[in-house]
Amino acid sequence: MRIGVLLFDDVEELEFIGPIEVFGTAARLGASLSLTTISDHSPVLCRLGTRVEVQQKIHRAGPQDVLIVPGGPGAEAVKTNAAFLRYLRMPHGIIAPVCTGSVLLEAAGISNQYARFIDDCSGSGAPSSAGIDVALALVEQICSAQIANAVASIVQRQRPQRRLACSAVRGLF
Repeated sequence: MRIGVLLFDDVEELEFIGPIEVFGTAARLGASLSLTTISDHSPVLCRLGTRVEVQQKIHRAGPQDVLIVPGGPGAEAVKTNAAFLRYLRMPHGIIAPVCTGSVLLEAAGISNQYARFIDDCSGSGAPSSAGIDVALALVEQICSAQIANAVASIVQRQRPQRRLACSAVRGLF
């Protein structure tokens, strides 16, 4: 299963690093997942100064089975970027926005086509770590609760009492 993480300048680090850690750990535990970072340029300069070499350019990346769309201050600038909007409109299986990443789905006109995992960024009580909870919910849906719980233990994350809704759209599951 292809997991893509969409990156842009001024993206919030934890909103994509957390999901990468979760999906990468699930893959190390045997889940059949391949992970790639996607952007229109490389390197991407994140909010706190981290530089990320992107694995795939947006114009060459096809639809993903799961696309993580993190947020951050840079989302405002990206919501007018034609290449990003075209890419978001591709027939991805699931698009999972994290916090202000949802403004990109709205800008692309697809926010009603995809499930919202965290509407108010409060699923875990900490907005920036919401991406970890989103990714754990996806691992549970894609793989199993057993793998999701094992990943949570490894990344030292207590799963929320109220599990996040993980409803699929566009028929992936």
